[in-house]
Amino acid sequence: MINISTPAEGDDFFDREEDIKHIKELLQNGNNVLLLSPRKFGKSSILRRISLESSEIIYIDLQTVRTFEGFFSYWLYYAGTKGIIKKITEKFSDIKEVLERIEKFSISVEGASVELLPRIKNWQDWTDRLVKELDKIENVVIIFDEFPDMIENFIDNYTKKEVRDFLRWFSGITEKYPKICYIICGSVCLDFVVRELKFPRAFMNFKRYELEMMSSEKAAELFEKKLVEAGLKPTAEATKRMLDIVDPIPWFILLLAYDIYSNRAHLSEQRVKKGDIDRAYRNILGYREFNYYLHRLEKYSREHYDVGKKLLYELSKDECLSSEELWGPYQYVTDGGNEDSFFHLLADLENDFYIKYDEERGGYRFYSKVLRDWWGKLFR
Repeated sequence: MINISTPAEGDDFFDREEDIKHIKELLQNGNNVLLLSPRKFGKSSILRRISLESSEIIYIDLQTVRTFEGFFSYWLYYAGTKGIIKKITEKFSDIKEVLERIEKFSISVEGASVELLPRIKNWQDWTDRLVKELDKIENVVIIFDEFPDMIENFIDNYTKKEVRDFLRWFSGITEKYPKICYIICGSVCLDFVVRELKFPRAFMNFKRYELEMMSSEKAAELFEKKLVEAGLKPTAEATKRMLDIVDPIPWFILLLAYDIYSNRAHLSEQRVKKGDIDRAYRNILGYREFNYYLHRLEKYSREHYDVGKKLLYELSKDECLSSEELWGPYQYVTDGGNEDSFFHLLADLENDFYIKYDEERGGYRFYSKVLRDWWGKLFR
């Protein structure tokens, strides 16, 4: 079966060895890493892969964390699952019962939050103690996946001042105990969240690393590999057509392969031809998984949500538009508009990987062809 819903693990993991190498080099040089890429580029797959290499590397998925106490609970829980807590249990004798529960029971992540929260008071003090002890262990790496999502959850539950105080405290922790390295990533743009909180100094001690699209050769290899594993026979013209219309992004390639496999009854002798690629492409543009891109825009202000949809629709009709050409539609929707707000919106759309500035053409275009086609179909 072709997996399109969960991070790639085991034999499903493909390519990205060079990215893993570069990230590990940054860590070995004592850097914290801010991993950047659009959604479904394989960030979580890469980070999970890295976390398997050592018991000192802790992978923590923060997407559902909504409270400061929950942040510590997850940190404690995941550290316990990797066994690191066993090395420092004597330092936490006053929460020995909680640690024993982690060791004895294979509780769910949600269960960790529910079970541990009532027992944890003064979460900042507890986290400081935990990090202080982890700092004494060599080569500890803490991976916080979906960190920006957690911060947005905090914004919904706390005042902005309280969330700024959290970020200020967290930044202090990363500087106070420099032996621990951190990797932060997420599908939501951290720059957007930080600017909303008016806290630009956050994460200045992190090195940015951006994942790029796959090479065309690797994209073709992945596409053919998945179809062959599913018992299908892609023709050379089918692979070429795939490369013509789909960006070399793992998830888009897997979606196309998944749809072809799901509709294999239409194939002649299990052979995948050029026409099958076009049919599958039309199908995937109707997949509900793409609705994320619309829901993400709903996080913007009401005005930016409305005008953002308009600008993206205009871009879906043209391959590239300059800021001057986009300024007109912006003014129309906002009844005059504000130039600073306009450029903030363009920056947010770019940071969230909807669009990208094309230096050669001097204008903005969609980050991916697939997203452009989907947006155009949605609002046409």
